[in-house]
Amino acid sequence: MTECSVLLRECVRGFVDPEIHKPLKQLNVRVSLQDHEGVTTLRLERPYGVSDEVAWQAALKQHIEISGVSAPGSLQLKVLNTVVACQPMKASKHPKIANVVAILSGKGGVGKSTVTANLAVALARQGWRVGLLDADIHGPSQILMMGVSIEPDSDENQPVMAHGVQVMSMGMYLKLGQPAAWRGPMASKAFQQLFTQTVWMDLDFLLVDCPPGTSDIMLTLARTLPVVGGVLVTTPQVASIMDAERAGRLMKNLAMPLLGVVENMSGHACPACGYDTAILGTGGGAVLADCLETVCWAQLPLQSSVSDGGDQGQPIALQDSVYDIVADCLTQAVAQLPKYNPLSSVSVEGVGERIGDSGKL
Repeated sequence: MTECSVLLRECVRGFVDPEIHKPLKQLNVRVSLQDHEGVTTLRLERPYGVSDEVAWQAALKQHIEISGVSAPGSLQLKVLNTVVACQPMKASKHPKIANVVAILSGKGGVGKSTVTANLAVALARQGWRVGLLDADIHGPSQILMMGVSIEPDSDENQPVMAHGVQVMSMGMYLKLGQPAAWRGPMASKAFQQLFTQTVWMDLDFLLVDCPPGTSDIMLTLARTLPVVGGVLVTTPQVASIMDAERAGRLMKNLAMPLLGVVENMSGHACPACGYDTAILGTGGGAVLADCLETVCWAQLPLQSSVSDGGDQGQPIALQDSVYDIVADCLTQAVAQLPKYNPLSSVSVEGVGERIGDSGKL
């Protein structure tokens, strides 16, 4: 590598991401250069998404221009979204899954499963390889929300593909309306088996839709699954915030990194006049995030199209970008976690690449 190439690489590694406000060298971004026939290709392997790719690359180009560093030839920029496996809390790394993320809430009825389903779809639409594990053994709803159809001769250990997401749920083993009348230990064991016995294909992210509250399954999740962090879902109302705080405190007690908070049902816009009504109050997600020393990623509106999409197995994220910001925040938060130590288990770093965008400077 020439001296110019070394200077250019260090210049890029020092670029402060305009959304995360940290230099790329602190965000597990790999920077490499290749010279060929008078063209220098600057390749960035970025383990997270951004809300505006064009603006992000423009800011990087401006940073390079201001620095005065030049390439040996004409410079071409290539940005790839590439998974980086992060260090799990306790359990050994799964050889097929880079990052397991728990989606939690303090109580039922806040739309946690809806948020999980749409977040999974949004990540898949961005090009990440995504799985969804329905950990609500007593109330599995993801087969409905994701529109899962089970073939009679299908392998029960294979996840079902729905909207580009690998889905596994206890609902696949129960008849319609059949209850899973199990005590805590048996439900926890069933949850463990769903995770360990499922033949997952390579995944960048596995989202675990946890049951509400602080039950046995939550403890099983923290102790036996290679979770890298959790996301807390709440509504703005005080009753929801109180219970969500309990779940957040338990996460901290279990040494589970709290990646962020999502405020769901934050307001309703009248379809006739457009007037926005805060049916469940305002600002609850921000208050909860401040209390737990984290960030509120988004305030998602209360819309009939969201519930309709869930009932029909067509998550709104298939056609609406409202969940994209949550997907970007998730990948950005995971990218800032400690990198996986391959000496502790089987490394899955670099499971795959996703082409983000490319262009010439």
